[in-house]
Amino acid sequence: MLKPTLEVVAGMIRCSPSQWLIAQRSLPHEFAGMWEFPGGKIQLGEDAQHALLRELQEELGIRVQQSRLFYRVQYEYAHHRVNLQFWEVLTYQGEPRGMEGQTVAWVPQAELLQYRFLPANRPLLAKLILAPLYLITPNAVNLDVWLQNLQKVLNKGPRVVQLRQHELSPQAYRHLAREIAPLCDAYQCPLILNSPDVDLVAAVGAQGLHLSSALLRKTAVNPLGTPYWLGASCHNREEIIQANQLGVDYIVLSPVKQPQSHAILSSPLGWDLFSELAQVAKMPVYALGGVEPGDLGQAQAHGAHGVAGISRFWEYD
Repeated sequence: MLKPTLEVVAGMIRCSPSQWLIAQRSLPHEFAGMWEFPGGKIQLGEDAQHALLRELQEELGIRVQQSRLFYRVQYEYAHHRVNLQFWEVLTYQGEPRGMEGQTVAWVPQAELLQYRFLPANRPLLAKLILAPLYLITPNAVNLDVWLQNLQKVLNKGPRVVQLRQHELSPQAYRHLAREIAPLCDAYQCPLILNSPDVDLVAAVGAQGLHLSSALLRKTAVNPLGTPYWLGASCHNREEIIQANQLGVDYIVLSPVKQPQSHAILSSPLGWDLFSELAQVAKMPVYALGGVEPGDLGQAQAHGAHGVAGISRFWEYD
């Protein structure tokens, strides 16, 4: 039996460059107690912008003047599907308040993940919070030099840091993760662990876990929850579908091009196939394989949220 599909619009309202308005669902609404970006269903014969204006006037008492489409999400709940459009509200009249008795709150962007959001809102949080530049750390041959280089990278600006150190023993990996977690936190750069030890994320103060494609295929249930990120490596449509079903927060899709540093086992995707596969993903996608930070614009033009890499991201100025 086919599930009904709901067309939904939500408003992203900010009072500063990094503070957003969210609302808590109240009874008798489904998922009462969970948080969301305010909005509601698009009525028959209504366009998205008119629905946004109507919903935010009814729910918050404001009148939207200017808005732009920011992100689209498709999500499947137990009994229905939603096609959710997130619109960034650029200008509005009035003071937002809970017109229907719901609690509303202005929340710093860095703290959004601490709130229990509706699942369909989760991909938007990843797009807002996770930086477009994603560093995968190289081997730490000389630890002192490695730490100095990491400091230089973090000084360049926001990015996601995946600690991928397969040459280290579990004990050495834990020690290094615990050492760099405060440094990444100070720069507001999420630290993502590449480790089979799920409990290590909370133990060292990291922000998430990254699954290899092999681990992705073996994982049936998301091993993490709020407030942690879960990412995965994907190379084809089947793995992306598995990531969708698992509900990961982002994927790294590779190889886009042939890396110069080492041989790869599969043929490069190229930007056209990358773009096609990125559309299958229900979460933000990073491009990996022969790309560098300077490729960000091209990657985003082909559907990527950002670009990821090892050596070129470690040495790039």
